[in-house]
Amino acid sequence: MRESWGKRIERAARLAEADEAARPLLTFYAVVLGLQREIATAVTGSSSRLTGSLAHDLDRLRPALTSFLEGIERSGPILLAREARALLSGPAMAHDGLLTAVWMNPSDRQFVAKAVLQPYAETLAENGVAPADRPASRPDNRCPFCGGAPQLSILHSSGASLEGTRSQPPIATTEIAKRSQASRNTGKTATSTFDRPT
Repeated sequence: MRESWGKRIERAARLAEADEAARPLLTFYAVVLGLQREIATAVTGSSSRLTGSLAHDLDRLRPALTSFLEGIERSGPILLAREARALLSGPAMAHDGLLTAVWMNPSDRQFVAKAVLQPYAETLAENGVAPADRPASRPDNRCPFCGGAPQLSILHSSGASLEGTRSQPPIATTEIAKRSQASRNTGKTATSTFDRPT
């Protein structure tokens, strides 16, 4: 079974207490997880089934978006808080445009949109609903489910020293991709390294 949002938040808080240097980042991450939990609740709370088409499902994301932006404005680093403030003061159509643009062309440079879309994509994956209005291209270094950029890349060695030898190409993975692939292979849900209890 997949680890709950509450357990993820508790783990981030526990890690923040244990590591003074990483505390600000992990504390903010716990806030982001709480805001993402609200989004996940919003997209799963309706009686209608998600379609995988962001254009159709956007109505399910909108109610939690303002709360998400307000949370980032209050708790985020200066640049993210400024971005959230600008989005809050802008028209709602701009929010839809940003989410749609990042959904169609995943970007690591659009934190707000990526953080809002992540619980939506995760909910789609958990319910076996494929993204319907997103380009189908899935290069090797992208999530096989949603086409998003990796959260983590791991370089595997061919057994020899990396110095002076060729190694296998990086293996890119995202939490969604790992869970989705594990579910297909074993019928069970995988957890990420970060989500595993210590």
